[in-house]
Amino acid sequence: MRKLFLPLLPLLAGLTVSQVHAIALPSPDDQGGMIMSAVTVSGDTLTLMFNSGTAPVLGSLDYWHAINSNIPANVSPGDAWYGMVDPDSGSGALINCQFGFAATGDYLPSNRSLGIKLTAASADLLQAWNYNSAYNRFAEVFSDIGDQVLWNGGMWHPYFTLPADSAPGLYSATFDIFVADALFTEGIGAVDYSASALSAQRDSIYNLLTLTYQWEVIPEPSAWLLLAGGLLALTVSVRYLQPRATA
Repeated sequence: MRKLFLPLLPLLAGLTVSQVHAIALPSPDDQGGMIMSAVTVSGDTLTLMFNSGTAPVLGSLDYWHAINSNIPANVSPGDAWYGMVDPDSGSGALINCQFGFAATGDYLPSNRSLGIKLTAASADLLQAWNYNSAYNRFAEVFSDIGDQVLWNGGMWHPYFTLPADSAPGLYSATFDIFVADALFTEGIGAVDYSASALSAQRDSIYNLLTLTYQWEVIPEPSAWLLLAGGLLALTVSVRYLQPRATA
């Protein structure tokens, strides 16, 4: 038994979580549940219900799979998000999609739409993506400060990402929610980020809402566990291979 186990230690120490478990893009529920920004339209007044005290984790796919083994194991290099997010063959970006937008209340006039504009971000490399699995789309939105989307009011959970080597700490992005003087026409899912959407103007009859999302990047334990496992395996292997002293 001892001889069979020892040669396996270096092999197991060299495996990442993603090599042991195939993984797919996690949903808000996979990451701990939805955190909604609920917008209500009443006449020409917009109101917002949002718990600003929550800072969910931006983590790698390895991290999310390590804490939730129920994430579907149907990953493919053909997935639109693969190059950005996959930890083995892609960039291994840190991700979270728990924050979401949803609207209810009165209908807007037929030539008006809700809009969401990025007004500030704490890091240049913080990115947002519109993911639509049915169309296999993973398209960047809010590429620059001041960029916006038209929004049909349906539930929308953009994926937010940071590079894999981002420093631990808190990161944030601030958005304006408004009524735009343009019609939602070319959307993929709940948002329209076409050229006409980017150039839409705010209808000042309606008030402006502002909210800030905040995320936390934490040191992921997998790297430390792999390093410790590798050192342990090396120590045990060296001791095992050393010739015993003879009397």
